[in-house]
Amino acid sequence: MKFMDLAFSLLKSKKNIIVISSIILSVVLISTALFVWMQTNFVATLNDYYFAIKKSLLTPLGLSSLFYLIWAVTFCIIALKRTILLIRHLNLILSSFIILIASTAILSFFEPWNGILGYFTLEGEISLGGSLGSSLITENTWIGISILIVLIVSALSLAFPSFVYKFFKSSYKFALISTFFTITSSKYLSIYIKSALKKIQRANFPYQNLKSQQNDSSSIITSNSNFELFETNPKTMNSNISSRNLNTVVSSTESHIENQTSSSKLSTSIDSKTSKPETSNETSAITTDRFPSRKETPENLTSQPVEPKYNKFWNIGIKPNENINSNHPTNISENTEYINENPSNQHQNKTLTETINAGTSEYWDLPNINTLKLLTEGGITQDEIDATANTIRDTLTHNSVDVELGLISPGPTVTMYGLEPGWVVKSRRTGQKDEKGQAIFEEDRTRVTVDTILKRERDLALALKTNRIRIESPALGRSLVGIEVPNPSPSIVSIRSILESEEFNSLRSKASLPIALGKGTGGDTIVTDLAKMPHLLIAGATGSGKSILLNTLVSCLLMEKTPEELRLILIDPKRVELTPYNGVPHLLSPAIVEVDKVVGILKGIVNEMMKRYRTFEASGVRNIESYNKQSSEKMPMLLVVIDELADLMMTASTDVERVLCRLAQMGRATGIHLIIATQRPSVNVLTGLIKANFPTRISFTVTSQIDSRTILDTMGAEKLLGKGDMLYLPPDAMQPIRAQGTFISEKEIASIVLFWKTVKSGPMQQINLDSGDEEVNELATDQEYNDTDELFKNAVDLASSNKKLSTSLLQRKLRIGYPRAARLMDQLEDKGIVGPSDGSKSRDVII
Repeated sequence: MKFMDLAFSLLKSKKNIIVISSIILSVVLISTALFVWMQTNFVATLNDYYFAIKKSLLTPLGLSSLFYLIWAVTFCIIALKRTILLIRHLNLILSSFIILIASTAILSFFEPWNGILGYFTLEGEISLGGSLGSSLITENTWIGISILIVLIVSALSLAFPSFVYKFFKSSYKFALISTFFTITSSKYLSIYIKSALKKIQRANFPYQNLKSQQNDSSSIITSNSNFELFETNPKTMNSNISSRNLNTVVSSTESHIENQTSSSKLSTSIDSKTSKPETSNETSAITTDRFPSRKETPENLTSQPVEPKYNKFWNIGIKPNENINSNHPTNISENTEYINENPSNQHQNKTLTETINAGTSEYWDLPNINTLKLLTEGGITQDEIDATANTIRDTLTHNSVDVELGLISPGPTVTMYGLEPGWVVKSRRTGQKDEKGQAIFEEDRTRVTVDTILKRERDLALALKTNRIRIESPALGRSLVGIEVPNPSPSIVSIRSILESEEFNSLRSKASLPIALGKGTGGDTIVTDLAKMPHLLIAGATGSGKSILLNTLVSCLLMEKTPEELRLILIDPKRVELTPYNGVPHLLSPAIVEVDKVVGILKGIVNEMMKRYRTFEASGVRNIESYNKQSSEKMPMLLVVIDELADLMMTASTDVERVLCRLAQMGRATGIHLIIATQRPSVNVLTGLIKANFPTRISFTVTSQIDSRTILDTMGAEKLLGKGDMLYLPPDAMQPIRAQGTFISEKEIASIVLFWKTVKSGPMQQINLDSGDEEVNELATDQEYNDTDELFKNAVDLASSNKKLSTSLLQRKLRIGYPRAARLMDQLEDKGIVGPSDGSKSRDVII
């Protein structure tokens, strides 16, 4: 009653009424705005704020930020509650603050990158003490320790001045004597240790003995002024080369280059001062496994262009090593020899084409390789490689980071520059003098850490004028730090160049569903068997190359498999990407563009899967490979391609997720495989269940690190270049592989489709995708299959009360399953009550 009386008293005044109504209106508007904001981008914005705040808080202080927070809270409590204690014990407060600074410096010696402590170092970007601690200890360890000792002594002097004074007064003589004996003994002890280490190093690691080899240029593989170009194909690498016989292999390679004009084998060149002719045959055998039929003549070698492009097979030789002063960098191309693939080898091309076209079945013909075009591939020139390599070396040198340029692997889109960490040289006075009376210094050498190079990523990006560089370690199969730099003019990887490659030719004979993905950063061809994946998840932003890769995969299978061996189901809610394949005999039905029909088709595939399992059970086999070996009637593989998963999840997320997960879990043994693509890599589309059943994933460029983590569970996709640049995560790999996706034009797709429309038909097994089986449908009554559903009248009443009607609305209001709601919608359309379907949008009510 008192509340009601107060409310009436407030409403008696017009001024109070206006104020109260204004407050209520403001609350409503603010609540509405907050609700809309939370529904649109609340999660993404919250994550962005979280990472930004985390980085801004941890970068300056790291883990010690917790200590500073505790100290600040304690100081505020004392200042508010016991101000007199603050005045009386000011020296203790200052001493505690200095101890806090000293603890920050101590934490800066540790840089964990994983675990709980890795959270406070931003996964290895900073130390536990943050930038403040790093500035305190400096780059010189002894200076940092000295500063740390001064801080601790200062803190103790402020807290206990009399005790510190008495301690130093009584112990300074002992400290001087102990310091003298320590310096004297450490001098002789260090000489003994260094001599022992040198003996061990000469015995076990002769190629790393820098002092004994500083005047021998033949034993140095890389330097700051020259480097070697390397082909990353593992077939051409000698796995038997160890660190003990490295110099022998290097010298033997040089001798083989001297006889290259009279030999027909590929080889590499090295300094002629250390040549050993008797070992040239062994090196030649190592380098000629990939192209056994290739012939090189002096004419071919002399007619090579001055600026070769890495365009066809990305085959690169090893540079000759020269002893050049690193302080005067020269043109690196002068010290590099290129061995380019000769495209005029007609015998090899003829044999390869015959092999490709030999895979025809008894009744069906396969498309000829000439159906596809062999595009002219661009590449990066030697001058561009020289300029980038010099820029990387100079930038790191100016930032006091010593590195040696090692292997360089050019690719279609990016070039990998391998860096070998150099040495950090620290000099100290020994206390002795030479014959001329000058002081003698000793040098301590320590390797440059990988973290030191990683911290210079932004400096390198600024110097290279790009924000898309990527650093990884190890790289190129060796102990190198790799830097991926975008090429000035990316190269197009045509599908024909992949189909004609040796890797694909060898895969074709043993793979059930061979597909061509593209080329890696080193120009190595990436091909795989889709049946071993066994399912593929593709994600990426609009225009990144996702749909082109889908078309490439489908076209590749159409070039390799007949309708007797492979059947396709294409689901394309966008209506433009997969519909050009309509009419191909591989399709069980034309490309499905109506979202309302997708769930029924998917359930029909589940029905087919269970039917195959029953057949395997009766035949006593476990999978489709065993069944086809013993059965005269071959069972075809079944591939389901979905271009946009987000549209399906918006319409019937529960049904789609459940059916896709069941197919992914059980479809491999029956020869049913899935390729799913989406441009919205959010957790609402790529749910945990879907990701768990799709171990093989491909990510094109995305807009944020959050999207990259959603797809690949790691960062990196946000730094891709677009236009086919992708990260490929195989099921057995821990880290994704960067590659340039294969390209196919619309004319090539039309040529393949035209071939299959006009080819002479052969036998193929019929597959029924009727979803009326009891194993895949929901519990349904007999009335659901009548011509007119018993809920039809209720659906008409619901349509009359709404301007638009959707299948999901029928599900919610009538409390029925999706198949029955879809049939009701079809009946309403047949009666002219609702308009035709428009993808995933609601239908207009006509009556």
